[in-house]
Amino acid sequence: MSTDRDCRVVVNEVLGDVALLIGSVAAARKLPDELVQAFINRLNRVRVRTLRRLSDDHAPNDGQNAVGPPPLHPAVESFLIRNGRVGQGRG
Repeated sequence: MSTDRDCRVVVNEVLGDVALLIGSVAAARKLPDELVQAFINRLNRVRVRTLRRLSDDHAPNDGQNAVGPPPLHPAVESFLIRNGRVGQGRG
């Protein structure tokens, strides 16, 4: 059985890998810094929300999602549909 700490370590490791993936694609495709920063900000919101869920702390998110979610790339939307996530609070 996993402990809360074990789950937090896994979440941070997985999201660290995702950040490396974003960075690699950004460097290879010479993406604008603003776009990369937007991806990383979004990834951080996912991290914060996930860690809050793990700790059962449902405190307000300090307005992090006050603005609606950004538009989705068709490939991302397709992935989310296949995984049953579209329309379920993408934020």
